[in-house]
Amino acid sequence: MLKKLLNLIVIICIISSFSFLSSCSSKPEITEKFSGNLTGLVVGLPKPGGTGGLTEVRDILSTDETNHAVRGFWNPVKKKYDAEFIWFDPEGKKAYTKIMNMSPDWKNSTIHYKGAGPLKAGTWTIAVKVDGQYLGKTEFSVVRDRSKIPLVAQIEAFNNEKLTLNEAHFIAEKIKCYAD
Repeated sequence: MLKKLLNLIVIICIISSFSFLSSCSSKPEITEKFSGNLTGLVVGLPKPGGTGGLTEVRDILSTDETNHAVRGFWNPVKKKYDAEFIWFDPEGKKAYTKIMNMSPDWKNSTIHYKGAGPLKAGTWTIAVKVDGQYLGKTEFSVVRDRSKIPLVAQIEAFNNEKLTLNEAHFIAEKIKCYAD
């Protein structure tokens, strides 16, 4: 009887340690869009030279693009804090983590992806954690075919003279909105 009980305890320990380890590396369920002092997240292509900010904000990237970044927007607080930016791949596994030491008066931060590349095709999630609590997340898609990126496809069509003048005007307005 004691041997059976001991075997049962060992099995329970193995199962619970496996579930604990798998939950540490997989994407958690984040119900809140944004909370705490995090007010927003956007993904895109970073400015050259690591100067901060993004040259393009997009929710669709391509597997052949090598520079990716997330920009976080914050309300100022009274003390310093650490913000953990976690990139989850389409399978829900942690692909990259960066802890940023935040100053109280910062209103934005830019984190460059430095994980393994190229990015896998599918839906990615970037989550932000402060003091052990998830404050928010954003999702974006990675596609194998650049023509699936809406703005890129329109620009390429324009370059191949497949757009009318009205369509070109619409694209110019759309680009202007991104620049504002």
